[in-house]
Amino acid sequence: MSIKQIYTKVLKSCIGFSVYGTKKVEEETKELLPLLNEFYDRFLRENVFEIDKTDYEKLQLLFINIIRDLSQGLKNKDVVLLEDAMEYGLLSFLEIFMDEDEVSRLKEESVNE
Repeated sequence: MSIKQIYTKVLKSCIGFSVYGTKKVEEETKELLPLLNEFYDRFLRENVFEIDKTDYEKLQLLFINIIRDLSQGLKNKDVVLLEDAMEYGLLSFLEIFMDEDEVSRLKEESVNE
């Protein structure tokens, strides 16, 4: 699955939680885990984005910390931590690898659905 597809799924979950008050963030996070695991394996195995080594190591650590927050949120059934990790951690992280215009377009499409 592409970064764009993962981003869209995370964004829709965040919108559902914060705008519409849906309480499915735990369920939706669990559904995302296989996709995140696929990305995690690919991202941590090799520098597929050809990023400077120092920056790449920082991004790896950032991604690991986001995954830890998601894991902790699931373990403790903490929907606020899950939502924060998804909205302010994972979405922002994925945006690093996307074009700004694409991010804006995906946000607009998700809000209009």
